[in-house]
Amino acid sequence: GIAVLLYYLFQAVIARLRFVLDAKTARLLALTSAGLWLLHPLNVSTVLYAVQRMAQLSALFVVTGLLVFMCYRQRWADTGATVGEVLAAGLWLILLTAFAVLSKESGALLPWLIVVLEVCIFQGVWAGRPNRGLRFTGYVLLLLPVGLVFLLLAVTPDSLIGAYARREFTLEERLLTQPRLLWRYLGWIVIPNISDMGFQHDDIITSTGLFAPVTTLLALLGWAIMLVAAFLLRRRHPLLLLALLFFLVGHSMESSLIALEMVYEHRNYLPGTMVCLVMAAVIVLPATRSKSLNVWYPVAGAMTILALLLFIRVHAWSDELTLSRTNLAQHPESSRSNYFYANALLRHYRRADER
Repeated sequence: GIAVLLYYLFQAVIARLRFVLDAKTARLLALTSAGLWLLHPLNVSTVLYAVQRMAQLSALFVVTGLLVFMCYRQRWADTGATVGEVLAAGLWLILLTAFAVLSKESGALLPWLIVVLEVCIFQGVWAGRPNRGLRFTGYVLLLLPVGLVFLLLAVTPDSLIGAYARREFTLEERLLTQPRLLWRYLGWIVIPNISDMGFQHDDIITSTGLFAPVTTLLALLGWAIMLVAAFLLRRRHPLLLLALLFFLVGHSMESSLIALEMVYEHRNYLPGTMVCLVMAAVIVLPATRSKSLNVWYPVAGAMTILALLLFIRVHAWSDELTLSRTNLAQHPESSRSNYFYANALLRHYRRADER
């Protein structure tokens, strides 16, 4: 269901950004993007780990809300809207946000993701004309949550720091480590190396300073350079800024201040969607311009590779012992992987004795 909604959302984004003029190519690009996301092996833990059904349900309502916004906003950009129509759209989006939050707390990011779409796609255009006030408001709303976080840290830091008493890392260490992990997440999406994926990632080194390890500083500089470059190229390549902001905003709750576990694959379930659109564009658009290459060859090739990797990962999740053994093989330094594998072996031998 989510993949179908994403197909229509991608179509709406492609149509508005107008970087694909041929309708057939636009449909193929949207279909390829939805297919990449649907078959991506990184999403296995979200689908097969029972408790993460809430992440799927939240993503369903968020994607629905984004599609509703795109449908309304496209019309407003062309012809404007009455107050009643704006209120009606607002009520629908509030309702969908409530459903998303009740499914999982990260659903509260829906309004912020809507602002991302406004800033990157519509850029304040209203009734066929640029509206500077609307454009400025979009940028203010985009930066507002960041400012509120800094205000919260300045006024009541204990409200955040206190939760870290039960963690083996501090707030500062988490904030320093997450930029490195975001690059790792992005790497998993773009190059789905299943040997680096896994359920437990407690073997990842925690950043204790900008130079400990030095990749901490490099990761921070990398994100800063990416943001500046995407902003400067927003007119020629608007999809880059959209995918980057969507990815970072999508991770802003579970990969920032809150005292959660450092790493989980399921956090990429929604933030990776627009990255898949960029990946599909890299696959489809050059092939459509080539006179010697059938566009279906690279599309089918990418889908086949992802389907094979997906099959391997699903097989690893087929039973507890196989999953635990696979996790340990991929992360031998993980204490949790060792613990879960030992427990799985113990239960396996006990069941064998009972027979």
